[in-house]
Amino acid sequence: GALDYVVKSDATLAQMPRIAERALREWGHITERKQAEEALRESEERFRRIFADGPLGMGVVDERLGLMNVNATLCRMIGFSEQELLGRAVTDFLHPEDQNRDAHLAELLFNGTIPSFTVEQRFLKKNGETIWGRMTASTICDADGKVLYGLSMIEDITEGKRAEEALRASEANLAEAQRIAHLGSWDWHLTDNTLHWSDELYRIFGLDPEETAISFELFVDHIYPDDRAYVVEQMQTAVDERKALSSIEYRVVQPDGSIRTVRCEGVVSLNDIGRPVRLFGPLQDITERRRLEREILEISNREQRRIGQDLHDDLGQLLTGICFRVAELEDDLLKRNQPETTDAAEIGELVQEAIGQTRALARGLNPVSMESGGLRTALAMLARGIEQIYEIPCILTCPEPVLVNDTESAAHVYRIAQEALNNAIKHGKASRLEVSLLQLDTSITLTIRDNGVGIEIPDAQYEGMGLRNMRYRASMIHGSFDARRGEHGGTVVTCQFTTRTGQPEEEFSLPGE
Repeated sequence: GALDYVVKSDATLAQMPRIAERALREWGHITERKQAEEALRESEERFRRIFADGPLGMGVVDERLGLMNVNATLCRMIGFSEQELLGRAVTDFLHPEDQNRDAHLAELLFNGTIPSFTVEQRFLKKNGETIWGRMTASTICDADGKVLYGLSMIEDITEGKRAEEALRASEANLAEAQRIAHLGSWDWHLTDNTLHWSDELYRIFGLDPEETAISFELFVDHIYPDDRAYVVEQMQTAVDERKALSSIEYRVVQPDGSIRTVRCEGVVSLNDIGRPVRLFGPLQDITERRRLEREILEISNREQRRIGQDLHDDLGQLLTGICFRVAELEDDLLKRNQPETTDAAEIGELVQEAIGQTRALARGLNPVSMESGGLRTALAMLARGIEQIYEIPCILTCPEPVLVNDTESAAHVYRIAQEALNNAIKHGKASRLEVSLLQLDTSITLTIRDNGVGIEIPDAQYEGMGLRNMRYRASMIHGSFDARRGEHGGTVVTCQFTTRTGQPEEEFSLPGE
């Protein structure tokens, strides 16, 4: 075109270069314009395809939010036809609670204060169903930057919202269940030494999750001082040996000084190369349960003491009276040289034996004061009583005084020994019993061995009343308990616990005495 212009012009040969240069410039401007127009057409075509066939619901709106154009996706999304949507405001299809919530954002958008905004709103479909949409609104401007229209793109997020609501409901139900069961959860990340608690766990420890940044060190600080070393040792052992944290019980101290008893378990999580990275599990507040169990145990102890007292005061006195009468009868028969004298003497001996057994039973049920020797003396009296009543050897091994300052702990140890010995006689049919009480530093071990028939089933399933009673008493003193078949037959019962340092107790009696 430029060449034709030059050839057809009447310009002189001298003017030809200038004319050609001007013609080329004009041709370049036309080319740029043509290219811009082509790019605009391509852009408009691309936008048209995106608008018409895109996965998002789209609509063009005026400043009154009236719909000027909509795509098929939006029609399908809310169930209205294009004719039913055009001319109506977007807010007409919003849930009543959402219609005016974001109106100020639309005003800011059309006056140019903000370039765009994104909100989540509920839309009402034609069939009355409510769906959730994430709407992003922006503007279409002219060359001078004047806002012409608004463009709304809406993504259906109903399924995601339902999943979120289900998750929140599940979390709320879990939180409520934890509150009812007094059961919290904890998660110790070993790599960065961070600790995470559920809300219920904060409540158990008497802390506010909004105000307290929990850490492992703070957790340890709220453990009862006498239990800290035990808890840390158990958790560290679980990590070092890459095994589950078995059920442990300990006390925690709330900020107001209240003491709660908790039971804790844990699982170790390993990474790809087998290194422990997490220790996590549940923790339950068992304070009230332990209180009720202690009350039940105290009732049992009181009943045992009452029965022991009755045996001593009533049956023992009655037998003593019978013994005197039999002795009088024997003297009378002897004076009259009657042959029944021998029978009376034998009856007197039987009554004396009954008195001895009654006293031994009374001491076992109601030891009263264990005198100056403490727990060792109490166990020695128990062993002698076993020998007197059942006429089988019961040997006590306790070479050194045992430092048990807590009389309640000593009472539990005594009752464990008593229960184990009675089980060995009644169920194990033992003919020989051994009791060992040994102390190494602050660790005390009680062991009862017998030569009876032994435990017939695995100890994990051996849940008779006597075994449960012994397990419970061991847990009350934060000790371990084990009952298993001995290497050479019979049964071996072991209770190991830690006592506070101090002097040996001068007197030991059962709680409440």
